[in-house]
Amino acid sequence: MVSRSIRKVIPSKGELINIMPDIGHLILVLALACAIFSVAASLFGVLKNNDALKISGQNASYAVTGLVTLSVLVLWQQIFAHDFHNEYVANYSNRAMPNLYVVASLWGGQKGSLLFWGWLLTIYSSLCVFLTGKKNKELMPYIVTVLVSGSMFFILLSLFVSQPFEKLWQLADGNIISSLTQPLNAIAFTARDGR
Repeated sequence: MVSRSIRKVIPSKGELINIMPDIGHLILVLALACAIFSVAASLFGVLKNNDALKISGQNASYAVTGLVTLSVLVLWQQIFAHDFHNEYVANYSNRAMPNLYVVASLWGGQKGSLLFWGWLLTIYSSLCVFLTGKKNKELMPYIVTVLVSGSMFFILLSLFVSQPFEKLWQLADGNIISSLTQPLNAIAFTARDGR
C-alpha cells in the first residue's frame, strides 16, 4: 500500500501534461548547447589538430538530432493529447480534426513549421555525417560546422523568435496571454468548450 505522502510526490496526469511545454523548451535549450559544442569542438579540433575533438563534434551533431527529435515528439504528444494549455496546440488543432490533420498540425503554423524544418535539417545533417564520415575525414569538421550551424539557426528561431512551447495563462482580470513562464496572479487557461 502506498502512503499518502508518496502519492503527493507522484504527479497526476493533468500535472504531467502541464509541464510538457517546459520539458520541450528545456530539450531545445539542451539541443542549442550541444550544437554550440559541436561547432566549437569541430573548429578547435581543426585548429589544434586533435582527432578526439573532431569526433566529439560529430557525436554532438548526433546528440542535436536526438534532442530536436525529442522536442518534436513532445510537441506531437501535446497535439495528440489536445493539451490546450499550449498556445500552439490551441491555435492549430482541435478535437474535431481527423487524425491526418492532427499529424499535419505540427507544421500548420510558423512556430511548429520552424521546429519541423529544423528537425528535418538535423536528420539530414546526421545522415550526411554518418554516410560520408569515413570518406572525407579531412573535410568532416568543416562539414559538421556548416550543417550544425544551419540547425543551430532553426533552434535559435524556435527558442527566441517563434516559440512552439508557450503556455496560455488567464490573468486575474480575465485576459488570456501566452508566455513561457507563469505571470504573477495568473492561472493555467483551459478552454470552456474543450476544443
